[in-house]
Amino acid sequence: MMRSSELLDIEVIQDICKKANQADIVFLLLDYDGTLVPFAPTPAEARPDAQLLSLLKRLIDTPGIRVAIVSGRSPEDLRGLISIPGLYLVGGHGSEIIMPDGKTRSLIDKTHIPHIRRKIQEVKELAVTAASGKEGFIFEDKGSSFAIHYRLADPGHAREVIRDFTEKAEKLLAGPHPVKGDLPQAREPHQVDGRAHGVAFELLKGKKLLEVRPVGVNKGEAVRKLIELMGDPGIDPGETAGVDLIEIAGNDTGRLPHGRAGASKARPSRLPIYVGDDTTDEDAFLALKSNGIGVLVSEDARPTNAHYRLRSLDSVRELIGALASVAAGSTAGFLG
Repeated sequence: MMRSSELLDIEVIQDICKKANQADIVFLLLDYDGTLVPFAPTPAEARPDAQLLSLLKRLIDTPGIRVAIVSGRSPEDLRGLISIPGLYLVGGHGSEIIMPDGKTRSLIDKTHIPHIRRKIQEVKELAVTAASGKEGFIFEDKGSSFAIHYRLADPGHAREVIRDFTEKAEKLLAGPHPVKGDLPQAREPHQVDGRAHGVAFELLKGKKLLEVRPVGVNKGEAVRKLIELMGDPGIDPGETAGVDLIEIAGNDTGRLPHGRAGASKARPSRLPIYVGDDTTDEDAFLALKSNGIGVLVSEDARPTNAHYRLRSLDSVRELIGALASVAAGSTAGFLG
């Protein structure tokens, strides 16, 4: 990882707009919580305001720009928060995509879904038991993943519950493996193996939450699949041809890990831009390391795979508005 650029936010926005103006089509991929809207005490309270909805609609209506929200939330949750015609909604870190026509595409092999959902239900029961009698914990069942939020919990209780939950989840999902992420003053979350059923899981820390998800379901894989869909909107969301399913760890399907067999590389005139604030967004930044732009949203500089850093959510909105303005007034680029 590298440290993101120390340019001023206005310089970052100007630089991105210059590069975007050289492209025929821009794919703008946006994280939701902590990027478009500030974190709230509960997920249900983190709602978009009228200004944000207006900005997004303006951007979506601009020729040459295609827009997606990429989130760890469930796709249906996103649709309830932001329902704008023409918008792609990617939920569950990329497990499902709601296309602009409203149809849903699952990026997980359907043969694995029953096992994943069964294990997620068992994980949920563990979390509820671990937090029994303690206030401030919120449980989020996303179908293919599960999160326990502890933003409102007493810090001491949070450490105790997360430690207990992690130990039991490891046993349920078949034992500890290399770690990913970290926990404040608690043991690190682990990747845990369920390969007897063709699926491995990982415990991943976000901002005041701990999440269990299948290995291979992440925003980097989602971005690769999404770019192909956005670049070829004629692909039927009900078909598996055209965009390969996400490779679940332990699932030897014989598919290529990225893209379709024999596909050519993305055209230079198509520029993907990903904006996000969390550790889960680093997979997306890495996916665009050599053929796109990653933008970290963080008040403080930190090691990242992103190319740029914006310091605030206000700057993200300024970037959205600037891209819409440049595209609308451009004659050289954004012709798609």
